[in-house]
Amino acid sequence: MPHETEIFGTPEWASAVFMDAPARALKGHSKYTQTHRLQSKQFNRLFDVQGDNESSAAIALEYLYGLGLVNMVKAQPFITDKATFGREICPDFMIRGVGRNQQLYILEVKSAKFLTRKVNLLLEENRQNFERYGLKYLVWTDQRPLNHATRANLLKMRISRR
Repeated sequence: MPHETEIFGTPEWASAVFMDAPARALKGHSKYTQTHRLQSKQFNRLFDVQGDNESSAAIALEYLYGLGLVNMVKAQPFITDKATFGREICPDFMIRGVGRNQQLYILEVKSAKFLTRKVNLLLEENRQNFERYGLKYLVWTDQRPLNHATRANLLKMRISRR
């Protein structure tokens, strides 16, 4: 993986991550989620995502790209190094924004019903760790911003686009 030689969070590191293969291979069906393979016309490639929430997030990111608000998106972009970051995690998406600074966003997609106090504390730790490297950390759930109505509209718009 070429981004291992780059400094975590730098533009060079991000470019290497966007060019590299996904860091985590998804394994079909688990007890709680299933893998979805989405063909993205916007990004001209396949996205492997796990579960309906990640699938909805991928479709939302396509629309943000179409609106000119997102420059690049990568699913399962990297695995953090325990020595550098404090723990190993593989975020769901890495996003490069538009504009002069092309801000990098790390996106986790969670089911709101599993967001316990302990999980929220871990997510806050992740946010602080990513922020140290200039990366913005976002958490989307099936209640906000991917609630039922939003997901239904995203799917209808995607289907009508074909």
